[in-house]
Amino acid sequence: MTVGERVKAVRYMLNIKQKEFALAIKVTQSAISQIENGTVSISSDTLTNISSTYNVNINWLLTGQGSMFIGENTNNKDAMNEDIQRTNEKLMQKILNLEKDIAELEAKEKEATKELLDAYRKIAQYFERKPTESPA
Repeated sequence: MTVGERVKAVRYMLNIKQKEFALAIKVTQSAISQIENGTVSISSDTLTNISSTYNVNINWLLTGQGSMFIGENTNNKDAMNEDIQRTNEKLMQKILNLEKDIAELEAKEKEATKELLDAYRKIAQYFERKPTESPA
């Protein structure tokens, strides 16, 4: 998972759109889009703003190591596993719904949708790990 994909994963976990996310961390929606798509690298200021605004672990954003959020209670592994499972189930349902809709799209739309599905799958794969497992 890239830094951009992890930024997108944070937004999905927080259930907020790019525009709202961008406003909160003092960048443009376009900048978030470019970061998430890997077009531009994330700046240290943006990393700091994401971390301070949403309590996100900078090390996780950069490397995928550790917890997504600072101060996550790792002592309650069963509750965390249940939360991850519920989130993953929702994500998998979204993937299934999108796959059904792909057949009705034109070529350009299909390619864009496939890219989105790939990003969803990567997020789902992240959540399939148990909190006690280290990232691959």
